[in-house]
Amino acid sequence: MFKRIVIPVLLITLSACAPKNFNGTFTEGQESLPVSMTATAHMLSGTDYSLETELPDGSVFKGEIDTRHPSAILYNTKGKSMKCDFSFKNKKKSFKAGGKAVCTTSEGQSLDLTF
Repeated sequence: MFKRIVIPVLLITLSACAPKNFNGTFTEGQESLPVSMTATAHMLSGTDYSLETELPDGSVFKGEIDTRHPSAILYNTKGKSMKCDFSFKNKKKSFKAGGKAVCTTSEGQSLDLTF
């Protein structure tokens, strides 16, 4: 009996934490290149996500977001930052509902993402 309840609950919980991938455009000067970002839900929270994106030059930016305050600052290992502002189609469903993100790096590069 215990296994019949625990295993389905565990599977539902783990599927809720599956990464959400979304794509967009990275712009530096006149050049535009494809880029993607991943948002992974924290297991015990319905509003907290870990964010990660890799720019075309190979630099990886990571950060956290609480979707009740849809703005995040991501950092790379070289001390550079990226500010991202998110607009969700449905604020309660956040990344699951879709939306857009606009990000700007500390060096002035921009990312426009749709999820």
